[in-house]
Amino acid sequence: MKKSKITITDISDDVLKKKGFDHKGCYGCSCNDSCCRYGCEVDKESYDLIFQNRKIIEKSIGIKLEECFEKEWSDDDEYLGNNSVDTKTFKGYCAFKLKDKKGCILFELVSKNKVSRRIIPSICRLYPLTWGNGKLTITDDREKHCNYLQKDNKSKKTVLETQMEHVKDIFHIEGKAKEIISS
Repeated sequence: MKKSKITITDISDDVLKKKGFDHKGCYGCSCNDSCCRYGCEVDKESYDLIFQNRKIIEKSIGIKLEECFEKEWSDDDEYLGNNSVDTKTFKGYCAFKLKDKKGCILFELVSKNKVSRRIIPSICRLYPLTWGNGKLTITDDREKHCNYLQKDNKSKKTVLETQMEHVKDIFHIEGKAKEIISS
């Protein structure tokens, strides 16, 4: 049976202590979409929504959707839809990166076309948060220049607080994680 949410039972201390994005958010960062250089893991649920919107996406990115994904699925059920597949990278960026401007066609579809936000892979929506084995953590700091890590980040909120809307949408929260979020 497909789960509509991913279960987490624990939250790392870093998630509770590190600052989240400030008012500029990810789009206010001068990093030139460096986190998009690696592609991403696309939840099965996002994958299905991407294909439902294929005409708009293919027109924007200029390639067929079938060319955007690796062939092998993860068979990891800790993703929406109980599976994930990696995107390919082209010219050093994720297949869904907008060509001539900052951002991604999937984020743009949500903001401009009122498409369900679940079209955006969980890993992208939650950044810099990630998860594994039921625990919510912060991704490694390979993007040292990302907005949330900058000294001039004026946010008074933690990364958990700034990403809470997505956390609640993506995760079924149990155990210690539920106690932390409820407090």
